Amino acid sequence: MWDVDEDGVPDWRDPSQWPQIGMTAFKIFSLDFEPNIDPDRYLTLAGYNYQTGIYEPYDTIIPDPDDQRFLMASGPLDLEPDSSVTLVFAVLLANWHNIYQTPDSALALVDKWAQLYYDMYWFLYTGIQENSYIEKFNTELTILPNPISRHAQISFSLTKSDIVSLKLYNTAGQLVKKIMQEQMPPGNHNINLNTKGLSQGTYFLLLETPHSKTSKSLVILH
Repeated sequence: MWDVDEDGVPDWRDPSQWPQIGMTAFKIFSLDFEPNIDPDRYLTLAGYNYQTGIYEPYDTIIPDPDDQRFLMASGPLDLEPDSSVTLVFAVLLANWHNIYQTPDSALALVDKWAQLYYDMYWFLYTGIQENSYIEKFNTELTILPNPISRHAQISFSLTKSDIVSLKLYNTAGQLVKKIMQEQMPPGNHNINLNTKGLSQGTYFLLLETPHSKTSKSLVILH
């Protein structure tokens, strides 16, 4: 019944305490380009172009319209007997006709929410019904400036006194910095964030109280 992060969820059922591997390959196929034998399929799962043998884990060039399919891979996973792995993926759909000029604009908004759910996956893990009693507090989170060069100000507000935790994660879901965890009174609060020692890139700031969670993405520049 250990609960390392003291969020009220035992570690054995709390995915936030489990190692995250993330997506290791994303390959796009058509009827004219598809691995049909096991050795080629294993190469593809490992992120290789099975025709050239070159390591190309992520296909980013949008192909011409065709009968297409794609593969997403994660791992390899070293599983002990009676252990398990949780896989999370999302299919994004958005209505953009007569609303946006391109579908990309609509998908970006949907992707924002999908990313938020992914960042908060351990909160949703036990099911919406089980968590429906949780009271929603005003924990609006802002980061200025963003992108950040060296310093930024984190702002949030509380409607009542609570224990507040601020943690910074990288895009692989790994905790890179514990900013604070303390009892705070109701009202508006400002916390200084120093990014010294952190690599350039995208991160996610997670604000947690015993009653609520919210996250915000940020970009660190040098």
